[in-house]
Amino acid sequence: MNGVRRKLLVASIALTLTFVVPMTAPAQDEGDRGGRVRGKITSIEGASISIVRRDQTALTLQTTAETVFTIDREPATLADFGVDDPITARVHSDGSGGLIADAVFARSERPPHHGGRVHGQVASVDAAEGSISITGREGNVLVIYTTPETHILRNRQPATVADFVAGDRVKAHGERDPNGNFIADRVLGGSGRPD
Repeated sequence: MNGVRRKLLVASIALTLTFVVPMTAPAQDEGDRGGRVRGKITSIEGASISIVRRDQTALTLQTTAETVFTIDREPATLADFGVDDPITARVHSDGSGGLIADAVFARSERPPHHGGRVHGQVASVDAAEGSISITGREGNVLVIYTTPETHILRNRQPATVADFVAGDRVKAHGERDPNGNFIADRVLGGSGRPD
C-alpha cells in the first residue's frame, strides 16, 4: 500500500470514528448518565419514584427540592402523581449509578369516569355549592366538587369556583367519594387551552 492510499485509509477511519462514536454513546447512556426516561410509576416512597419501562426494566428516580413537576404543562407536586401514572423524566447521574430527576412530566390520560384526573369544558358553575359542571370530549357531563382545601388556579392565577365561566377549559385532580362524587383537591384551567 503506497503512502497516499495509507493516508486516505487513516483519514477515512478517523472520519468514521468521529461520526459513529458520538452518535452511539448517548444511546447507550440514556437513562444511566443523562437524558430522558419514560415509564409507568410502580411506587413512590419518600422522594423516590420507581418506574418500569416498556422493555420491563425497572428504574428508581430520586427527586430533590429542585425537581420540577408538571402535569399537562401545569405546575404540580410529587403528591399529584400516583402508581400506574405514565411519566417522562429528565434525569442526570448522581455519580454512583443512581438517577436524579431534574423534571418529571405527565399528561392526564384517565377517562373521566375513573376518577383521579378529569378534564373538559365548563358548562355551568354553582358558586354557592362550590361545584363546576364540565362536558367531556364525548359529551358526558361531570360535576367537580371543591372543598375549602381545594387548590384552584384560573389562567395560572389563584382563583375561586366563582371565577370560572361557561366555555372555560378545566382539568381537575381528585378522587371519588363513597357516593361517587368527584371531589377535587386541585383545579386548573381558564379561558385558553389547559395544556
